[in-house]
Amino acid sequence: MWRGQDDGPMSRRNRQTVGPAPLSEVESRIYDQGERCIPGVTHNEAEWRRHLKRYEFARRLIVADIAAGAQSGARVLDLGCGVGYGSAVLAEIPDSNIVAVDVSADSVGYARTTFARKNIAFEVADATDYVRGMGAFDYIVCCEVLEHLVDPLDVVRRMKYGRRAILDVPYAEPAGRNIHHHWHNVTEEDFGEWPGAVFFYQDLRGDIFAAPRKPLLPTNLFCILSGPAAGPLPGFRLSGDGFLPCVTYSMRSARRALELLVARIIPRGLLRKVVPGAAYHRLAGLWWKIQRRGR
Repeated sequence: MWRGQDDGPMSRRNRQTVGPAPLSEVESRIYDQGERCIPGVTHNEAEWRRHLKRYEFARRLIVADIAAGAQSGARVLDLGCGVGYGSAVLAEIPDSNIVAVDVSADSVGYARTTFARKNIAFEVADATDYVRGMGAFDYIVCCEVLEHLVDPLDVVRRMKYGRRAILDVPYAEPAGRNIHHHWHNVTEEDFGEWPGAVFFYQDLRGDIFAAPRKPLLPTNLFCILSGPAAGPLPGFRLSGDGFLPCVTYSMRSARRALELLVARIIPRGLLRKVVPGAAYHRLAGLWWKIQRRGR
């Protein structure tokens, strides 16, 4: 079972233990006050699943993209791989070769021991330095890394990818919430110099939605950039009910957004107890209509 406290990666507490069992010295350096997730060791189950779903999303997109282009295999860069659990997910892409890079030697050592695969090469390197001399890849996956960098958009500009770059950052995170982050309040507008960018959103439950079903309170923003060898973005299954492209709202997603809206101010389950069923559904319907008008 996990040994992590239920405060996720946003903790600002400087401590050497997390939860009921102490971390080893190496695990403490990897964990880095909540900045890296070690499956089964740090973070709770819900937070771990949100991390994992980001890589599952990237894998599904790449698999669908390869199939749509009648191509075989892919060379994929996992930029900022942490302990390598996401690299192992990407390694499931048929005929793929994964290069996984992280600045932490402890993390890369842990990855080589725990998540080694025949088609993964783990390397120790700083993301900013790596992209300056990198070779070309078919795909680049970069999950929750850019916000740690001093000049993240310069790193994106230097990325070399033939098909897609799949970038994931916290959505509209205010300054001061995480002492490790340098890039704050990131929204779609920050990627304005890439006019063909396509956006997806992850909610508090970990589900991922296309733009027409953008949740009311997204926690993460996915930006998909297309390279010179890329075709149209293919349809594929999302974890947030549906396929890409999604063109309609649903009452189910509206009710889910309402639940997420009150989740941070009202204890889970209390809303349904204090708001009659009919009124609850009217509130959800009202939110849905507002979103439709704003499209």
